[in-house]
Amino acid sequence: MVSRMPSMMLTAGRGCLLAGNHHGIISQRRLGMWRRQQVGFSFVSDGKASRRVCGKESHLCWCQRVDDEDHEEVDVSDVGLPAQDVPSGVGSSSQVEAFSRLPSTVPWGTGVVASTMVIFWAGFHIPLGLGGLDIVAKVIPEQFVDPQTQAVSLVFVQLLELAGTMWLIQSTLQPFGPLPDCFNFRFDEVWRNRGWLPASASGLLVLLVAVAATASVTQDVSSSEISNGSSALTTLLSSTPLARLAIYVAYCGLTPFLEEYVYRGFLLTFLGTRMRWPFAVMISALVFSISHLSPPGFLSLFWVGCCLGTAYTWNGNLATSVVIHSLYNAIVLTKALLY
Repeated sequence: MVSRMPSMMLTAGRGCLLAGNHHGIISQRRLGMWRRQQVGFSFVSDGKASRRVCGKESHLCWCQRVDDEDHEEVDVSDVGLPAQDVPSGVGSSSQVEAFSRLPSTVPWGTGVVASTMVIFWAGFHIPLGLGGLDIVAKVIPEQFVDPQTQAVSLVFVQLLELAGTMWLIQSTLQPFGPLPDCFNFRFDEVWRNRGWLPASASGLLVLLVAVAATASVTQDVSSSEISNGSSALTTLLSSTPLARLAIYVAYCGLTPFLEEYVYRGFLLTFLGTRMRWPFAVMISALVFSISHLSPPGFLSLFWVGCCLGTAYTWNGNLATSVVIHSLYNAIVLTKALLY
């Protein structure tokens, strides 16, 4: 069966499949997933490709777009696809949004996303993320609840929320195969492949301008999720150096990793498969803003979500949005500490 199939060349770089139907070479430059009978290709996050003959079973394979000069070719000429399996419209520019690096399809549906987000909010975000200080006050005896103890305990609460949320999403998506490359924090891609450093610098600048403009119009002083901590957080910042360090670790380290994994890596990636990326970014930013339960900071949080989502969409690297998110929170914390 395999010997009668046309040969092909598989080009893989960080999970990318470039394919084409010219002289037995498949060439497609689009994000998404291949569903094929007889042959299945599986990709891992470091870009190495493997293949397996699977009889008549249907397998899923993630595809992630990369630049032409940044890929490696892997010859799998001993395995091919029937000519009729090559999708029509391959190479059509109308199927590719040049700006977006997100997958064009995911194997999980709306029900999976909705139920996972509800469990995240009810089981982790509201009790731990928004009520972390209250939990610390109830668990630790009152005579031991000093600002430093509260701040350090808050770090452990945030760690618990981060670990639980990542377990929830990964266990939910595990039946659908390996996670796509856009779930990875690729800090090694500093400059190449739309690196996170220039993207983070420009994204942070745009974010600060947008938030400042919004604050000047609405007189909104609570322009960050950090404002949810209100006076209690201000008290912690004004206490001991160890308490301040713990607050910076929680809000500039753990919180950005958690929220980018959920709202950009999980939610925005899914929305991007159902609509054009600008609408997906705005909807994910709306959910991001509402979830903070901070009416005074709603508009500013919305712009934060839009800037983070756009940066993530541009290079499909969670490292970019994490860096922007971390630096923005650090600026807000420092402003609250100084003023």
